Amino acid sequence: MSPKNTVTVGVVLALVLAAAAPAAAQTGPRGPHFLFEEMDLNNDGEVSLDEMRNHRGARFDQADADNDGSLSRDEMIAAGQARVAAGVDRMLDRLDADEDGAISRAEMDAAADRRAERFQTRMFERLDRDGNGAISAEEFEDAADVMRGHRGGGYGFGRDRG
Repeated sequence: MSPKNTVTVGVVLALVLAAAAPAAAQTGPRGPHFLFEEMDLNNDGEVSLDEMRNHRGARFDQADADNDGSLSRDEMIAAGQARVAAGVDRMLDRLDADEDGAISRAEMDAAADRRAERFQTRMFERLDRDGNGAISAEEFEDAADVMRGHRGGGYGFGRDRG
């Protein structure tokens, strides 16, 4: 790879990582996740294999405001700012219950409580394998075994660090 191509790939990678940060923060700790709407390039409500494959190029083209085939510092900043603004708008849509254009501490706490409740409910349903509305010691230990397997056998879910 030529030095020019290496720099171009590095710049594109930096842009993708910087632009993906707000989405990753919203979706969890498993790395960057892209919004469905961003990948649905033709806006037909579905993501085809071609759209998935062309997503990176489409994002580059969108950021390349002067269509010169490269991304200047200003173009990268503008693309990042546009993604941050879109993320803020999505957050306001989700959390601003009184629609005053701001998120209060109470609105933020209420959203966090709803997320925690959904997480706890899903976790409980997974652990309660027999569906009797309670988690037995055996169900708890089975889940602990699964978690230890995911964590390489180290300390974790359901175990003392003793």
